[in-house]
Amino acid sequence: MFKKVMFLVFFCLFSFPLFAFDADEFEKSLKDLADQISQTAYAVSERPESAENPAFEGALDRTDKAQKQLSGIINKISNKKDFETAENILNQFAEKSTLRAHSAAIAQKMLKQRANFIFIDEGKEIYSVKNSDKLNLATAPSELLKKRQKRLITIETPIAEAVICVEDTDKLRRVNNLNKIFEAHNCKVISKNTNKKDKKDLYCFYFSGKKYVLDVLLGHYKGSVVNSDLKAFVKITTGGFWSGKKNYTFEIAPAGRNTSVMGELSWYKSVIVEDPTKYLSENHYSDLAKLGSLETVAGKQKLLLKNAVAEISISAKRHSISEAIYFSKKDLGDLYIDAQ
Repeated sequence: MFKKVMFLVFFCLFSFPLFAFDADEFEKSLKDLADQISQTAYAVSERPESAENPAFEGALDRTDKAQKQLSGIINKISNKKDFETAENILNQFAEKSTLRAHSAAIAQKMLKQRANFIFIDEGKEIYSVKNSDKLNLATAPSELLKKRQKRLITIETPIAEAVICVEDTDKLRRVNNLNKIFEAHNCKVISKNTNKKDKKDLYCFYFSGKKYVLDVLLGHYKGSVVNSDLKAFVKITTGGFWSGKKNYTFEIAPAGRNTSVMGELSWYKSVIVEDPTKYLSENHYSDLAKLGSLETVAGKQKLLLKNAVAEISISAKRHSISEAIYFSKKDLGDLYIDAQ
């Protein structure tokens, strides 16, 4: 009798799978994966260039854990019925959002791998996972954010640019303190310049960072927000000891609401700093002509700028030349410019 009972026990153990596919557990694991993927995408979007690595790495680890848990459930599927159930759940799950479609596409890849493994291991095809238009991987992290996450990023963490100027002695206590604040809040200094004064020098910083950080800093220090509206002061000096010197300061700034790159530091460097008299001759010739004299060269009239020197200062829109965040000086020598 005992032998018969033991035979029945072993028959039951080896005749039926030890794992029964749990559809609810599968869907729950799918939801968890989607949540963790969304959190990782939020960490990437909120913190450009991985400015805060611990938060990003933590989200990535949780996503990896959720994916392994889902893989563990899929890797126990061994019959056609369970494959069909899993695939139906994926298709229904993917209909609700881009995030879920992305998560389901990852799960479908694991499902295909499981089906191929069984075919290789047992030499027979139990199920062929079908491709679906509903299951698509996202092309950008922003597509994987939930509405609340998008709202948080839009409202709380925009990146802005500003200029701050501080007076300091040669001991640089205030400047060093400001640099520590920049470092603590992941602000990037784009350009800086020291403007010489009688007693205390003026140190001006052009930097970028999270807007709420900028708002606090601008409430404490003298400065202003920059929105592609920097301006340049170009002082051209000509002449010499015997002929006498002349100079004129040109102010260059975007006209009205700017939609081009003019007004950005990179534009001033590539256009104004690179060849200041070319831009001035094309846009401010009448004032430039006051600094030189007309001469005929090879039958053509030319404007001669003798011993020309250009001093270029770039400031924020509401700041003066003495609050420049960039300065450049160039000896241009004798210049001949086409007369107009």
